[in-house]
Amino acid sequence: MPVLTFTETALARPDATPLIAAFSLSLEAGVTGLVGGNGTGKSSLLAAIAGAHPHAGHIHASTPPRRLAQLAPRQGTRVADLFDAAGFDRLQAALAGAPVDYDLVDWTLEERMAAALAQAGVPVAPARGLSELSGGQQRRAALAAAFFDAPGIVLLDEPTNDLDAEGRALVAELLATHRGIALVASHDRALLERVDRIIELAPGGVHLFGGGWSAFAAARAAAEARAAAELERAGAEVARARRAAQTAEMRAARRARQGRALRDGSQSKMLLDKAREGAEAAGAGQSRLATRQQTTAVARLAAAQAGVVRDRAISFDLPSTGLAAQKLVLRACDLGVGQAGRALLPPLSFELRGPERVRLSGANGSGKSTLLRQIAGRLPPLSGRIERPVDSVYLDQRLSHLGQAGDVLSLARRTLPEMGEQDCRALLARLLFRNREALKPLAGLSGGERLRLGLALTLGRARPPQLVLLDEPTNHLDLAAIAAVERALGEYDGALIFVTHDSAFAAALAPAREIAIASGRVSDRGLA
Repeated sequence: MPVLTFTETALARPDATPLIAAFSLSLEAGVTGLVGGNGTGKSSLLAAIAGAHPHAGHIHASTPPRRLAQLAPRQGTRVADLFDAAGFDRLQAALAGAPVDYDLVDWTLEERMAAALAQAGVPVAPARGLSELSGGQQRRAALAAAFFDAPGIVLLDEPTNDLDAEGRALVAELLATHRGIALVASHDRALLERVDRIIELAPGGVHLFGGGWSAFAAARAAAEARAAAELERAGAEVARARRAAQTAEMRAARRARQGRALRDGSQSKMLLDKAREGAEAAGAGQSRLATRQQTTAVARLAAAQAGVVRDRAISFDLPSTGLAAQKLVLRACDLGVGQAGRALLPPLSFELRGPERVRLSGANGSGKSTLLRQIAGRLPPLSGRIERPVDSVYLDQRLSHLGQAGDVLSLARRTLPEMGEQDCRALLARLLFRNREALKPLAGLSGGERLRLGLALTLGRARPPQLVLLDEPTNHLDLAAIAAVERALGEYDGALIFVTHDSAFAAALAPAREIAIASGRVSDRGLA
């Protein structure tokens, strides 16, 4: 039976800032959810288990783990590279008659890869380029590779990102039939409801909860209620201790005055001195006791404050775009949707006028992202033309415009040259890049942090664009961030075209139209 053990394990960011405080625990067979806000270290912990991130303490995996990372395929990456690149190349060389060590050739490898891909709903050849697939198809292929040949330990980082309903059901099925250890970092509540236990990464440390999301949420709510009650009690205790200290000081001062008054009387010096000393000693004793009680109460208050989880939530308001009700926003005329000369859909023609909200829907690989990229001007159409007479922005699912060089603030200054440094810092702070976090290297950002930054640079302009194009904008975001994006876009008065497989998010945006793609056909319908 596989075992995954952590002994005084701690992680830090590339700049040596602590990321995860030292913790110890042991996991056996079953599915463990890994939760926490964006930037708390979920992806870093999975990378550390896989040996790709430095850490303190020890991590022991009884069998080599298989990791599904957040995908960013490089040019030239093949589907086979997700499985066993060396084994695949050796097999191809042997089949071509090249001299290889035939004892090492796995003659069934390509056949088994193809079978795993077909089972995952991606019936493509292992030699095919990964970048030729849609985001959802890439995710399905990576899932097939992660569970290939039944590994003992599987590490999954946001496995349902980019996936349609069928793909999410596939993830649930793979986890349900897995007989080893699965550690799943996710913000997908439906998926987390199915896990056996949950590990929470929080500023206060690493906490283990039994059961799925509902049990975790209830336990966390109860713990937060207890912490809040303790904070209230500690605050009241500090107030009482301070009042007692003030009273003791007043009494000490009064006794001191009484002692001096006695010295002015007619009694003998010895008796007067003794009375004075007694009064002063009593007053000083009470004052010291009150001070100690106040110190203890303040320490208890500090501990109670540390125990209260203070949610960090992104916040941004979008000013009015000034978009008129019937102004032409977008016109597509006989648009040929596809790439590399391969058409995905019949020619399309449609218009958007005024602050319309349109959802592009369809299964993985149906052509949604391709269509959105063509609308955004990032991909030339196969035929026809696109008119976009208003200012627009596009947030793609890979956040390709962010790059890896430089830091957060420098990128913001380059992207938003009309804003001064203080305005850029204020914008970034609302998206939780505060103080030193605004200087984080882009290469070290988590998936959720990159998406927050993309949102800041896309929507944070002094004058917002009149057309916003979003491709899976909730990928990698924690639940609090998703709620904030819903609120901001709910008040946005420009035109919006978006792709999402998150049905709750789609409902919150309240689109008036849906352009649905199914089996190579397109329907454009109004939504009640």
